[in-house]
Amino acid sequence: MKTITTTFALLLLLITFQISKAENLTERLKNTIEKQGIQEGIKQYKNLKNDLNFYLTEKTLDDLGYQLLNEGNTDEAIKIFQLNQEEFPNSETANASLASAYTVGGDVKKANKYFDKALKMNALNVQAETLGNQKDGVITFRLTGYEGAKKVALIGNFNQYQHDKNVLYKTENGIWECKVRLPKGVFYYQFMIEDEVKINDPANKISYKPAGDWNSVVVVN
Repeated sequence: MKTITTTFALLLLLITFQISKAENLTERLKNTIEKQGIQEGIKQYKNLKNDLNFYLTEKTLDDLGYQLLNEGNTDEAIKIFQLNQEEFPNSETANASLASAYTVGGDVKKANKYFDKALKMNALNVQAETLGNQKDGVITFRLTGYEGAKKVALIGNFNQYQHDKNVLYKTENGIWECKVRLPKGVFYYQFMIEDEVKINDPANKISYKPAGDWNSVVVVN
């Protein structure tokens, strides 16, 4: 039993170390892009991906892409998400993130292409359903978890952040859901739990800080 416990502890330590290295690599690539440009950052990634001293996963590029996207560097973010999708073509995350960046960039056709790919891999992909399934401007907002909550509300600049205008209901699957028709534009939103706690959308990494708190972002094209 002692041997098993020791082995498990060493494995956990190794995983933690590798994750830390991945996060450091994300920052390293971002620094290269800021100083030398996107092409040098991509070149650096390709040079390092076969180096056993580095731990590269889809999360490395996904995190980098969203950092660039949330700083307003949409073109650079799209290139990083394209690279991630090429590296991990069967990842629903890589496909949904690339689609999200295309949505921000206003390329609806390409966004729908990759959202469709993500949904084929997982029909319950919340990110693709929220950002990609926009029929007649109707957006479906979903939140998983919070089973014990009695009230979850959708607040945003489209309803003046009032927590009684768009209240989510719980589906048979236990998912909180709310449909809202929005015009074309960029909107900021959060979920409010029990009229007290505000959280950003866990399934949507696109964020912006209009004033005070960070908000999740949805783009309606």
